[in-house]
Amino acid sequence: KKFYFDFGSRQAWGYDGISRVKAYDAGFTYRPIDALELAFHPYYSFSENNLQYVDQFNYGDKTDYVLANIQQSTLVFRFMIDYNISPTFTIQYYGSPFISTGKYSKFKRVDVPNAANYNDRFHEFSSSEISIDANGNYAVDANGDGNADYSFGNPNFNFKEFQSNLVLRWEFTPGSMLFIVWTQNRVHQDGFGTFTFSGDMKQLFETYPRDVLMFKLTYRIFN
Repeated sequence: KKFYFDFGSRQAWGYDGISRVKAYDAGFTYRPIDALELAFHPYYSFSENNLQYVDQFNYGDKTDYVLANIQQSTLVFRFMIDYNISPTFTIQYYGSPFISTGKYSKFKRVDVPNAANYNDRFHEFSSSEISIDANGNYAVDANGDGNADYSFGNPNFNFKEFQSNLVLRWEFTPGSMLFIVWTQNRVHQDGFGTFTFSGDMKQLFETYPRDVLMFKLTYRIFN
């Protein structure tokens, strides 16, 4: 067969609506001629966790364990090319952009961890208890006296990476080969936490790359 296709999905929900996951993946393989194979594998997942650990903070004689809701999106593309130009000359390529974002909200502290009612286990901070200060950090007034008792950085994230490898193999005499390998890596991250396909892809490929070119020569002396 010249064309192959597969698709899979996974969905899960946690007890009391604590978490949920949706994931989808597919695979496309096309072989127009015997010497050439093209493959494309996309993957996407969305997850939400209402009990994401943020940090613990000591103030006075108390310790607050702070949790939050996190919504995370992850997108991965994998491209592969395998081209056998001749028995002695081949080209292989692999490229994969990766994007993962996480957005935090509904910050809360653990109050009664063993309470029978799930909602009684936590205290969700109101707008008068948590705010963003001049440095962009979250400031928490835990005891309600109007002053911040502790603060923490914005945990939102947007991580993007692109990895690629191009390998040329030439067997110039039986048992003797030259390999040329070109690798490229691009990494960009910020704290926005919002997933936008076109914007994230544009930002990723506008990021300055790190390129490495390598050569390897093997020579067979004795037949």
